[in-house]
Amino acid sequence: MLCNVNLLQPQRDDKTLLSKETHRDQRQMFHNAVNDDIIEKYASQAYRTLCLAYRDVDVTPEVVKNWSDEEIETDLTCISIVGIEDPVREEVPESIRQCNEAGIVVRMVTGDNIVTAKSIALKCGIISPNDGSLVMEGSVFRARVLDANGNIKQDEFDKIWPMLRVLARSSPKDKYTLVSGLIQSNVYPHGPQVVAVTGDGTNDAPSLR
Repeated sequence: MLCNVNLLQPQRDDKTLLSKETHRDQRQMFHNAVNDDIIEKYASQAYRTLCLAYRDVDVTPEVVKNWSDEEIETDLTCISIVGIEDPVREEVPESIRQCNEAGIVVRMVTGDNIVTAKSIALKCGIISPNDGSLVMEGSVFRARVLDANGNIKQDEFDKIWPMLRVLARSSPKDKYTLVSGLIQSNVYPHGPQVVAVTGDGTNDAPSLR
């Protein structure tokens, strides 16, 4: 996901385009290389990064209004990186623990990068250190379980899902694929899985049907 807020300062002799960016991978946007350690440090603490950047431009505000996101997000100079925490709700770890005790396996499908996703999953109790849980990016998941026509390769899916706990940088389609594959799976003797799905966006509708 990418959002930007842009402000052109016309009162200055040298017009400056200010841009507030949030992006899964912001590092290629800026003149000055941003130390990966800073971003990874925030991500490992489950912080989402907010980058503030600018660029000097020689155009009017009316021209900037017609620029595409790609034009705006080119040749920016990073001013700062801010880490924003969206803390896990107090009751979540206990809810996950109760699910585990009841034999319910909780899996997380998120658009966050893999480092942030893993950190959140650890805080929630979805995974534990050295428990063998599989944490995977959506692109890798799709490459392994879907054929050229976008259909699930059930044999490949069944090799992954028993230990899969977190899908990071994933799309609503990945969630739908995961739910469909679980329902169709016969990898365990008791047959297809009973799947419950939660979601808070309209893009989750296919998985909730």
